[in-house]
Amino acid sequence: MFTGTYNQKVDEKGRITIPSKFKSEFGKKIVVTNYLDGCLSIYTKETWTKLEKKIASLPMSKKGSRDFKRFFLGSALVLDIDKQGRVLISMPLRQYAKLGEEVNLIGVGDHVEIWDSKVWDKSYMSTTFKNDNQFAESLEDLGI
Repeated sequence: MFTGTYNQKVDEKGRITIPSKFKSEFGKKIVVTNYLDGCLSIYTKETWTKLEKKIASLPMSKKGSRDFKRFFLGSALVLDIDKQGRVLISMPLRQYAKLGEEVNLIGVGDHVEIWDSKVWDKSYMSTTFKNDNQFAESLEDLGI
């Protein structure tokens, strides 16, 4: 299970270093794709294979299913983690998530999200968790 938040630099080639805690769970290959809320997601090959099967079962007759398949599967890349623990994030993926010089890798259970640090700190964290009471109440709706 992926947990924790790690700040990393993006080098001039578009590579990021995978934290050792995450790297040990990923192995040598990962799948990176566009994700919801304007970030990227990283999956282990095993988790990705299970997710692909679920997505394949979505009804083709529904436009939302077709759109999601194009968005999610169409952007997915299988990438190698190099000996230094780095992975090259393609330009289209970096552009989608508006990745700058620093990113946050955030473990969220079965996958890791990649957020531009400024977007995460200024936009997401300051708006989503601005009011602790509202956030706590929203957890009740989730049964937590």
